[in-house]
Amino acid sequence: MQPAHSRAYGLPLESGGQAIPILDTDDPAEFLASVADKIDGFLYRCLNDEDYTMLRLTSGFDRLFGRSSAGMVVEKRSFAKLIEPGDLKILRGAIDRAIAADRRWRVLYRFQHADGRWLWVYETGGGVRDKASGQVKYLDGVVLDISQFDSWVSAEMHDVAIDLA
Repeated sequence: MQPAHSRAYGLPLESGGQAIPILDTDDPAEFLASVADKIDGFLYRCLNDEDYTMLRLTSGFDRLFGRSSAGMVVEKRSFAKLIEPGDLKILRGAIDRAIAADRRWRVLYRFQHADGRWLWVYETGGGVRDKASGQVKYLDGVVLDISQFDSWVSAEMHDVAIDLA
């Protein structure tokens, strides 16, 4: 007997013989927007520059940090200036090492909310190379709010970002 399954983007999904209900859609953008709307964080694409100039941000950025994603993108505001300065150094190092090794980075760090408080976030991402030059032109990733997990943010973590690579 064949297991019950459903198809999403050509991949069979199974769950103990029970079909997993999936809204059939051919629109990958709709799928990504739906997922992005359901996480405590945001997806991004930025330039591989000193400011991490954002090109795309999902709506979770607005909810998480009380800041306008449209303002960050349109006005080319510096994402880097909103990261705790000591943590920024660790984040930059993690990104540089990941790019050099052609892998992803994973870092815990503090980001400033619009009201001035610092929130702990977890970021994972990777570089996107320009097809013509081979240079990393963009950084893509996800930033998740972990500030509600007090057990993760122990006393030892209150003063330093952590490179999890």
